[in-house]
Amino acid sequence: MDERDVEGFPADTIEGAILKGKLLSLDRVYVFEDGIWRPLTFVEKNLGYCDSAVYDKIDSVRGSYYYCMASDGDDNAEWAEISAVQTDYFLLPDSAEEEDLSYGARSGRYFLFRKGNWHMAIIEDILGYCFDEREGLVFKFANGYVVCRSDMWVPALREDVLGKCNEMFEGSIRRVRALEFRCDSGTWVATNLHSHAIDSAFYWDASVDDLGQVRLDSATKTAGYFYEYTDLPFSGNSSLVYPMSVNTMGSALRLAPLIAEYQGISVAANIDGGYSKPFAGLGFNLWNGNVWSDSSEGVDIRHWKGLCIAYESEAPLTLAIAPEGGYILEAGNFHKVRLEARSGVQVVEIPFEEFVQDSGYGNPESLDVVLASAASILFYVESSALQKFWFTIDAIGSLHECSRWREPGIK
Repeated sequence: MDERDVEGFPADTIEGAILKGKLLSLDRVYVFEDGIWRPLTFVEKNLGYCDSAVYDKIDSVRGSYYYCMASDGDDNAEWAEISAVQTDYFLLPDSAEEEDLSYGARSGRYFLFRKGNWHMAIIEDILGYCFDEREGLVFKFANGYVVCRSDMWVPALREDVLGKCNEMFEGSIRRVRALEFRCDSGTWVATNLHSHAIDSAFYWDASVDDLGQVRLDSATKTAGYFYEYTDLPFSGNSSLVYPMSVNTMGSALRLAPLIAEYQGISVAANIDGGYSKPFAGLGFNLWNGNVWSDSSEGVDIRHWKGLCIAYESEAPLTLAIAPEGGYILEAGNFHKVRLEARSGVQVVEIPFEEFVQDSGYGNPESLDVVLASAASILFYVESSALQKFWFTIDAIGSLHECSRWREPGIK
């Protein structure tokens, strides 16, 4: 800090006092906090200083949402970035009629008022139950499409949404949301996927992260925040469980203190019923900073050659790459590898050739298309056993980048 910018500021004043810096060229504003003057952050300059006057306020800047958190113990209040889902939840009215539904325009999710509280609505709350007479019906839901099949709502295939691709429709163009498909030799082929260029390598290490954020491109400052990835949108009841010592607010507010305390993401996948393929875990976007959705644009990661991860897990851990278009492009059957359960943190290197789709469901897509338009990296527990499985992620990166990882406390 240039001391000339604060020359003449009082050595002691009321907590939270605000003064403009003396040097016009710096264009800084300062706040008196804990006995010293410090510059306001970018968020504070745009939204104001977070204090008792604005506790619980929610605002946005540059497309991201922030919540002014009340102080906890000796910690100062601060603006904390929250997800679009959390923003919609916090802005719901305090009360409503029983079984009322509210649509969150920021997240595309629905909320249901039941027994005096708002809950994330499951698919049956919106569409009703799937039964024989509704077999094959397709509906838009959350960030994708679902179809009624064998008494369950499942991710819709391309043909469910676009119709048949046959000789009659050869060469036809159809659009689903932002994606464009062409009928080509019996298959609907995506024609307008993005392939943004990013750095030739990336590496995230929990020991040096205090935001729950993965930096992916030094030129554009692209960064993806970790978010929860569960079977909730498909009527599932699986969830993530956090250590008791971590703030019990929404995931965006829990992950930063979790990483700071444990120098890793340590959570439990609480696998529960309601969906035929239950899962729970985390993910982060590779281009858009917001929570995963079909609107996330793709990046070209082929030059990464693969991924690496430092982890331990009580159950096998699935590491997947979701392309732009997500469920529309692959109907949830993402290219993935299943990593074995491990009792101690170890580094695993996985070349892209090992990422494959499961057989028997979803849309087949080439690995090259997925890598050329990758939108998200996901890691989660899949299990038919309805129980809780703890896992920890200490580092993740492109192939061979995790060789720099060191167990905390070891040089």
